[in-house]
Amino acid sequence: NSLIVNALLHRDMTRSLYDLEDRLRDAGYRWPLLVTHASGGTARVAKTVAAETLHSGPAAAVLGAWQVAKLIDAPYVIAADMGGTSLDVAFSSAEQPPWNPRPSLDDVQLAIPMLGVESIGAGGGSIARVDGSGAVTVGPDSAGADPGPACYAKGGQDPTVTDADLVLGYIGPGQALAGRLALDIQLAKQAIQQRIAGPATESIEAASLRIRDTVDREMATAIQRGIQDRGLDPADVTLLGFGGAGPLHAAAMAALVGVKRVVAFPFGSVFSAYGSSTTNVTHLYRRTHGIPTNDQDLEQSVDSAAQAMRETAIVDMRGEGFTADQLEFRGMLELRSSGRAELVPFATPQEIAPEVERTTAMFGAKAGSVELEASWLISTAAVAHWVPGVAEQAPAHRPPADAQRQIIWAAGQGPVATDTYQLESLKPGAIVQGPAVVDAADTGYVVPVGWLLTIDKHGFLVMEASSDD
Repeated sequence: NSLIVNALLHRDMTRSLYDLEDRLRDAGYRWPLLVTHASGGTARVAKTVAAETLHSGPAAAVLGAWQVAKLIDAPYVIAADMGGTSLDVAFSSAEQPPWNPRPSLDDVQLAIPMLGVESIGAGGGSIARVDGSGAVTVGPDSAGADPGPACYAKGGQDPTVTDADLVLGYIGPGQALAGRLALDIQLAKQAIQQRIAGPATESIEAASLRIRDTVDREMATAIQRGIQDRGLDPADVTLLGFGGAGPLHAAAMAALVGVKRVVAFPFGSVFSAYGSSTTNVTHLYRRTHGIPTNDQDLEQSVDSAAQAMRETAIVDMRGEGFTADQLEFRGMLELRSSGRAELVPFATPQEIAPEVERTTAMFGAKAGSVELEASWLISTAAVAHWVPGVAEQAPAHRPPADAQRQIIWAAGQGPVATDTYQLESLKPGAIVQGPAVVDAADTGYVVPVGWLLTIDKHGFLVMEASSDD
């Protein structure tokens, strides 16, 4: 599968990237063009295989989430990237990001490692419908960017999550997307009336609430499943909400699954770009073993393979412009049992046996029944990164609201005059009590009733639920 996918993509992709590199050089750019890989690193075009770039945007966001987890001292984070067409979810500890050696894209399994991301069809552009029973469904199809939601006034006729958010007031009716695209609330209402409210004989506002509630519950279900699969306590997890629609829905998703802390970002709509900026030049190497983990030559086999891969990596990285003393090496064991696979890091051969024992117990397998399918070597050369700044310690303060607007928060409640704030007016130490909305040019940050938003020292927007919420 991987060979076929690469054969379809590689020629056109590399031709375009080499052309881009030439144009950058003509414009005075003096460094090599680095391409982000879905495994979480970057490499020059000449060292990039097209299939390695599949899903690299969402994967870069996972890497950004991992860096944020370390920055804010969160032991475990859920990255919830809600864009226009989908919600991409990843679970990461602060120790290492999730890694999948055998990912599947559109039900096609690939032998190319990627950072682990799960996607569902729930984004701002996801289309809402009423089914035969009168229930609202959302997605998985999307209006995309063109024509986009009905409120874009580009010809879209289908109601979307963004249309519902606009009608309910979470998005300001006079707001221009990215400062350029004015949103038309009347077109949003018209689409919801024709496709949802009319057939269901309910008000436009009630239909909009059902759209929002449906998509929030679908996203929460995916997150809840991941929490349970990993044996996590929701109260110990921090949800990172980003993407153009993520901060509008993050606190609602968190509340549905019992997560008490949400962190959003002033650069959330370009969070994947931030993630890409945190990458280092990285090459991956794999050697197949196919031996049981109780094989007496296991450690020697892994060590021999690591030495051979290390020699290859030094040569390859020399071509990237790095010397051997600039490289960092990490080892991974690819262990498999009854169809389950796990990637286990190790630093020295002496760590192999304890890690095998731990993984065998995690699989619930008998000693020796777990197979070492392969060993990996990850070779990394560090490059300069942008790091979020740290503001001087500012006292906690509650700034006055910039404005108010009518927002519908719950069924049967009616519009509520709600404080709104402009993101650029909030400084570190600022505290905003929900219900409230913080408006920005590219998104909005919704603070529900019972939640408190604080701007931390990095400029991140930290939302926390009250203990009795």
